[in-house]
Amino acid sequence: MKKLFTVSLIALLSFLLFNIEANAQRTRLSAPEFVVGLGVGVFAAENDAYGQVGVQTTYGMRLGRGLSIYAKYAVDKNRHHRLSTSFTYHKMVNDQSGGNFFTNILKFSPEDPYTNFNIYSGALGYEYVFGAPCCNKQSIGAGLTFNMINSSIGSQPNDVDNSFRIGFQLTAGYEFLIDDKGRYGLDLGFKWGVTNIFLQDVGGGIHDLNDGKGTRPYATDENQRWIGVAGMTIGFNFYMGVKEKKLRLIYQ
Repeated sequence: MKKLFTVSLIALLSFLLFNIEANAQRTRLSAPEFVVGLGVGVFAAENDAYGQVGVQTTYGMRLGRGLSIYAKYAVDKNRHHRLSTSFTYHKMVNDQSGGNFFTNILKFSPEDPYTNFNIYSGALGYEYVFGAPCCNKQSIGAGLTFNMINSSIGSQPNDVDNSFRIGFQLTAGYEFLIDDKGRYGLDLGFKWGVTNIFLQDVGGGIHDLNDGKGTRPYATDENQRWIGVAGMTIGFNFYMGVKEKKLRLIYQ
């Protein structure tokens, strides 16, 4: 299942890169100055977040779903450079009941034993847009994330209290307009990040995240634990500051 998810991410990235120069034609609309959007996504746990329920050397996450709201502001004349901000809620649920990819993504009532993590992520970053004035446009970006991580009662090996961490993420996106006025569009995206690069801690009680290097109260390993999340998203964009351009005809 994880292999299928990885192949899907690679296919999406290949599609985005292939289309960077394929849509270089001019349009009659200017690039948007400001973008706001709502999105949903499917996510896979990476690094030490990924594992089996009850195995104390990982956090036992596997797959999950998410909901996000985001805003992007162009800071240059040609609107290729954007500052971005977002808030994303990740729900990462895993148990041993089996099922296919979709039933695991949409699992609402896990069977005991299980893990049930919540990751609330705010992000500030930068994004470069290829073909900014085009109907179809591609982007790559990077940013810092500010994450609150916890798990609910019943998680194995124990539930985790609120833990604040700072991380880093990389993003890629493919946007295309769905109206002739340039006001609305869809956004297909990819995101990969590590949520706990900074502020790691260890040596607390059994309800602490204990992701730093050192002795843990419930496990024998003393290595740092990285909580990675990778995912695919689809969003609905509202574009603002779009203007019609006067096209210049060239006669030969």
